[in-house]
Amino acid sequence: SAYNFYALLNRYPVLFGLSDQRFDWVPSWADGFPTDFVQEGDVWTATVKVQSGATWSDGVAITADDFAFTINTALELELPGNWASIVDPNVVDHAEVIEATTMKLYIKSVPGLSRWQYGVSGAIGVAKHFWEPLVQQAKDSSDVLTEQVAALLAIVPENEPTAGEMVFVKWEAGAFVEVEANDRYFFKDSEVTEYANGAYLEEG
Repeated sequence: SAYNFYALLNRYPVLFGLSDQRFDWVPSWADGFPTDFVQEGDVWTATVKVQSGATWSDGVAITADDFAFTINTALELELPGNWASIVDPNVVDHAEVIEATTMKLYIKSVPGLSRWQYGVSGAIGVAKHFWEPLVQQAKDSSDVLTEQVAALLAIVPENEPTAGEMVFVKWEAGAFVEVEANDRYFFKDSEVTEYANGAYLEEG
């Protein structure tokens, strides 16, 4: 399943995460920190820029559209499990693509630590070009939301593009998972420096 793929390989890009050693909240696939939240009518918004030049393992560009598609799908289908806490529908209204590398988040109220730094800012992105037709297939399978979700979670994502340093090759249940290096890994040879004064530098 997609969950096993994520749990075993952890190869989906995430906007923000925690640094090694000090566990600082730092950009991962985001290009810098987001803007401050500003009120727009009944919602609060912030924009996030995504790293440019990164690609999925199949060579297709990773863009803000991948993250917005993932967030909006989680909201629309009310996905269970970690989705419900990371993309909490009581907090997150929707995501919108401003341009290829920029996404705008619409939040129902200014989120605190648990719903921002440990919530939607840690949302992963899946490859929209791969998952969009599969999501539509699941939605077309039934008029009942719970059945649509069940159909989506039952999909085995064969040949799914990844963003991490490894690409799935073969899985024998109960025996082994075989992977190989992803030559398109965006952070290949990158170096991270964490300074005593709290500064954080990633380059490569």
